[in-house]
Amino acid sequence: MYSFSHMAKCEVAREQYDDDLENIAELSAIIHTGGSVLLGKEFKVEVSTEIEPLYTRINEILKKLYNSYAELYTDDDLTINKHIRYIITIPTEIALRVLFDCEILRLDEYGNSNLINDIENMLIIDDFAAKAYITGVFLACSTSSITLDNVQDNFNNGYQMEFLFSSEEMALSFASLLARFEIFAKKVMRKGAFVIYIKDVQSISDLLALVGANEAVLAFNQQVLMREIKNNINRQNNCLNSNITKTVNAAVEQTEAIKLIDSIIGLTSLPHELYTLAKLRLKMPNATLSELVDKYEERLSKSGIRHRLNKIISLAKTLNE
Repeated sequence: MYSFSHMAKCEVAREQYDDDLENIAELSAIIHTGGSVLLGKEFKVEVSTEIEPLYTRINEILKKLYNSYAELYTDDDLTINKHIRYIITIPTEIALRVLFDCEILRLDEYGNSNLINDIENMLIIDDFAAKAYITGVFLACSTSSITLDNVQDNFNNGYQMEFLFSSEEMALSFASLLARFEIFAKKVMRKGAFVIYIKDVQSISDLLALVGANEAVLAFNQQVLMREIKNNINRQNNCLNSNITKTVNAAVEQTEAIKLIDSIIGLTSLPHELYTLAKLRLKMPNATLSELVDKYEERLSKSGIRHRLNKIISLAKTLNE
C-alpha cells in the first residue's frame, strides 16, 4: 500500500500550470532538489523519483516550453530500493538551455558554467511563481510520518513533514520561502544532509492546501480528528481507572481498620452510628460511597459516610500504636 506522502504527491503531480514562469519555477525546484546534473562535453540532467505521474508532469512542461520530451527508465531492483524508482532524463539537446532557464546554471565572468546553490529571486518573483516552486520541492524531496490506515501509528509520535537538501543555503532559502506563506519550519542536520521540517498540524495542512493536495488535506484533517477523539477517550478512561483505583484502595483500608478494631476491642464498643456503618462496610467490602449511602440506615451524604469511615480508620491507627 502506498504511503500518505506518495498519494499526496501523485495528486499534486496531476495539476498543471498555464503560466510559463510557474512552469519554469516548478521544473527548477524539481531538478534542484530531486535531480542530478552531470557536467561534461554534454550536460546530463536526471530526476529520480518514486512518483510515476511526475514523468507526465515534466513532459507537459518540456512540451510546452521546449517542444521536447524526457526519457524514462525504471530501477526496479527491490533488493536496494523499497519501491520502484523512475529515472527521468532531460534530452541532452535542451539540457543546457533548461538549466540556464531554471536558474540552476550561471556563467561567471570567465564564461564558465557554475551551479547555483540557492533559489534565484527571478523564479519566485510573485506569489504564484513562489507557490509553483514550493510545489516542485514538495514533489521532489518531501517525506512525511503521516499514515492513514492506522491511527495508532501516529498516536505517540505526532506528525512531521520533511524536505531533504544537500545544501544548507538551499534549505534556508526554502524555509524563508515557506515563511512567505506563514508556514514556519525548522532546520536540522541529519547524516550530512539538511532537513527542513514542519511538525505543527495546522502548518502541515496549510502546506498541503498550498500545493494543491486537496484530497490529502481532507484525509489528513480526518486523521487528526480521529486522533483527538482517541486521545479524549483515553484521558477519560485513565481518569475513570484512577478513580476506581482510589475507591478500591480506600475500601481496603476501611475494611482492614474495621477488622483490627474488632480483633482488639470488638465492634460493639463503637458508637451506634459507627458500628452500623462498620457492619455495612464488612457486608459490602467493594461498595462505593454512593452504594453505601443507598444501603445505610440513616439519610447521610457521601461526605458524611466518608467522615465516619475516617473516624473508624483514625481509631484503628490509635489502637495499633
